[in-house]
Amino acid sequence: MERTLRQINGHIVEIDATPEDKAAFLRRAVGEGAPFEDLDMVPPGLDELYAHFLAERISQ
Repeated sequence: MERTLRQINGHIVEIDATPEDKAAFLRRAVGEGAPFEDLDMVPPGLDELYAHFLAERISQ
């Protein structure tokens, strides 16, 4: 499971993950009783998608 974790402050953690990893992470967090009060899922924006595919094309 590959993901990037960033702690924003003492209460917020940002996780970048593929859709498959995101689902697995959520199943694991719920199954282990992770102490969270709220959960927001934000899909990538157009700029992020463009940058991803551009970087992929350049690396080929």
